[in-house]
Amino acid sequence: MIDIGERADASISHARKARKAHRCCECFRRIAAGEHYHVEKILFDGRWDTFRTCSQCRVAQLWLAENCGGYVFECAREEMLEHAREYRPLAFGLYRVAVGMRRGWRRFGRDEIMSPPKMPGSIASVVEPRAALGRHA
Repeated sequence: MIDIGERADASISHARKARKAHRCCECFRRIAAGEHYHVEKILFDGRWDTFRTCSQCRVAQLWLAENCGGYVFECAREEMLEHAREYRPLAFGLYRVAVGMRRGWRRFGRDEIMSPPKMPGSIASVVEPRAALGRHA
């Protein structure tokens, strides 16, 4: 998806601790006061937009940035699902993040918020070994 998206003219990015409630731009859950989150201000077509991401969804954004060269705001869950279907060895970790996003990071049967998930494995760890096998066959 990043390939068809347009790049921002400028951006400012940093981590914060919420002083008041905000809404996550990825899972749309309420980021409570006192919770850590990531804020990104983007200049696009002469207009500034602000995107706040909970620390759980930030894992998906960072994974996409590392493996795909970037991400589109509000599309991380869709991208994680697409990559899980494409890279079966990584499916468990990618689906885990996507399901957490769909559930607003709430634990089953409780109103408690889950901890940030572990970073799923990289695409290179799946693709590189296959390429190496092809060269030696």
